[in-house]
Formats: sequence, structure tokens, C-alpha cells
Amino acid sequence: MYLFFVSCLFAGHYVGSLIYIPYILLLLILFISSLYVRNSNPVVQWGQICFAQFYFAGFLSLLSFVAYMQSPEYKPFLVLMVFIFIWLNDTGAYLVGTWIGKHRLFVSVSPLKSWEGFFGGLVVVFITALVLSHFFMELSLYYWLAFAIITVISATYGDLIESLVKRTYGVKDSGKMLPGHGGVFDRFDSVLLSAPFVYIFFRLIFLQ
Repeated sequence: MYLFFVSCLFAGHYVGSLIYIPYILLLLILFISSLYVRNSNPVVQWGQICFAQFYFAGFLSLLSFVAYMQSPEYKPFLVLMVFIFIWLNDTGAYLVGTWIGKHRLFVSVSPLKSWEGFFGGLVVVFITALVLSHFFMELSLYYWLAFAIITVISATYGDLIESLVKRTYGVKDSGKMLPGHGGVFDRFDSVLLSAPFVYIFFRLIFLQ
């Protein structure tokens, strides 16, 4: 939570880079504390700490930088579009996959996902990007389409990675906070991996 909130402040130029020092110190303390706590496998614990910090807080924090990418002022439009593209992709993939899905996408990790569903979601997002390019000209048509493709591919991999994590730990749901939705991780798995790819994409665009 600290990393996420200070990244929001840093991205908006409200604070300097020194705000990250307490966070770095906290990570160092977590590593050193393993010497004083009995743990059968401290290396695994360190790996879990790093995974949680970078994959969850770190990747999600990059969305704050996307919101300030176009100007010094907060503009959440592109961040909102990441979520909308992901929601449309999930809807399209589910509808097409349940209708004509036959060829498994990644059967060893997620046996229900199909190539037909993947391309169905991609087409839905692609069409949405075409429509948006006529109303929101902050991005050119080609950038909108590239934005759509990057979001769909990275979101799909994010979903597969989350399935791999659950399969590794032998659990059906990632948590019990959202009954019927598989847990909070399930609701944000696609966003988590999309965030760094979208950040890199827009960073390269707006640096030109």
C-alpha cells in the first residue's frame, strides 16, 4: 500500500524520490528479520516477499505514471481505457469461447480457455479501439490499435499467470473476500500484467 500511494504522489510530482527511502528500508528489514524468525525455508519467504512487492504493488503503481503521462495534470482516461479494454476482452472471450471454443489456448494451466475465445475478445477490443480513434484523437488510429493489441495479449498472460499461481498452490480461489469471483487477485490478474506493458508503450510514444 505504501509503494502504491507514494508512487501516485511521485508520478504527480507532489513529492521527490526520497519518499521511497522508508519503503526500501522496510524491504531490507523484512529480509534481515528472517535471521531472527524460525522458518524452514527463508529463501522461499524472500521470494514471496519480492513477488508480492513487484508483481502486485509495483506493477499496479505504474498505472499512476500512465495517468500523468500526457501532462503534469492528472488524466485518468488512458488508465480507464485499460480497464475497459480488459472488461470487453473478458466478455468477448467468454461469449465466443463458450460458443465455438474448441482449440485449447494453454491446457496445462487453464483448460477452459480457447484460441477462439482469445481472438473473439481481441476482435471486440479491436473494434472498440477503431471507434474510439474517431472520437478521441489524443492517439492516432495506429496507436489505438496497438494499445488494444498490447492490452489484450498482456491481459491474457496475466490471467494465465494467476491460474499458474493457483495451480501451484493447489487452490481454486485466490481468496474469500469476493465470494463467487475467485478472490481479489482474480479480479485484477489481467490488470497487473497489462500495467507495465501499457506503461512502456505510452512511455515510448510520449517521449517522441
